[in-house]
Amino acid sequence: MDARHVIAYPTRVNNGSILQTFDRQELYVRLSDISLQLATPFPMPYNQPAMIEFSNVEKVVGQRVALSVPELRVSDGEIVAVVGSPDEGRTALFAIACGQQHASGGRVTRCAIGSSDPPRLGIVYDDDTLYERMSVQQQLDFFAQTHQRLSSRERGELVAQTMHRLGLTDLASQLPPRLTPSAKRRLSLALALLNRPDIIILEELQRRSDIETVQLFVRLLAEEAARGAAILVVTSDSVWAQTFASRVYELQDGRIVATYSPAARKQSGAVQPFKIPARKDERIILYNPVDILYAYSNDGRTVIRTASDEAVAGFTLQELEEKLVRSGFFRAHRAYLVNMQHIKEVIPYTRNSFTLVLDDKDGTSIPLSKQAAKELQDLLGY
Repeated sequence: MDARHVIAYPTRVNNGSILQTFDRQELYVRLSDISLQLATPFPMPYNQPAMIEFSNVEKVVGQRVALSVPELRVSDGEIVAVVGSPDEGRTALFAIACGQQHASGGRVTRCAIGSSDPPRLGIVYDDDTLYERMSVQQQLDFFAQTHQRLSSRERGELVAQTMHRLGLTDLASQLPPRLTPSAKRRLSLALALLNRPDIIILEELQRRSDIETVQLFVRLLAEEAARGAAILVVTSDSVWAQTFASRVYELQDGRIVATYSPAARKQSGAVQPFKIPARKDERIILYNPVDILYAYSNDGRTVIRTASDEAVAGFTLQELEEKLVRSGFFRAHRAYLVNMQHIKEVIPYTRNSFTLVLDDKDGTSIPLSKQAAKELQDLLGY
């Protein structure tokens, strides 16, 4: 069973909980089974101080310890970020937190403190696993049916409220293939928040999202935390994580190498310099993002280009995009990442062919894919 196509519901075990998983086809059948009891009564208030905790957790992959976390805790009303590259360790941490993998050692607890009921979980994966033949509203209606104690009217109100919160009301009749990447991301979060979860676990939530959507996500995370949800965000974007997290764990090679409070660090005056390292000859050059014109992928290497220089970065183009998206960079093409501050013109050559012209002295031309052209148009409003 592909873990990305699994819907998970918590089941109480002793003092914690595990996840009972159903394949989505199986869930279609079980929805008609009156013995299925997955929900709590409407309006499902945040009255349970939910919590997730790792204690001496290890995950062995092959003959190697891919993950080793002595302690990680998310309390009710708290937003915690785990920042690290998407390697085996980070992948294992997310999967274990969601209950899709078992730890090789240690203890993982997911519980609602002071309640005998298991916590409700809301999960967003890196990949948007949406039903391509169901509209935005149909998908939310379908998931709302799992709340069997809700009347039809209450389910309709819940869906309408959720679409409004995520800015999806005007897209209610649209199918996923016709949605922008940002809208797909908003729909994924809408599905995760639909059951008013006590614990929210998110993977690369900001990925493929425009600036307005990222700002919306930050606001919604704050709202969910204010209502008592415990939120764990797994991301490779440390700059973004510091805009919302109350605590940040830095993960490297499956080990926690640093833990800090962004608010405390800011108050103490500690400055996080933001430079992009790249190698040229035998030197490591640190580039200010504002000086970068664009980056491109060539023969498996990611090359950074400024007005006067070129160097090879130690990141994939996608990893570089995640670091620079908050600095105004835009994925113009699968092989090109462009600084929007340096775009001078958008030139359509044919119906499906576009080119970006930059403001450097050479008037550099960058290919713009049809999908990216539509995203850029929506983003800039031209």
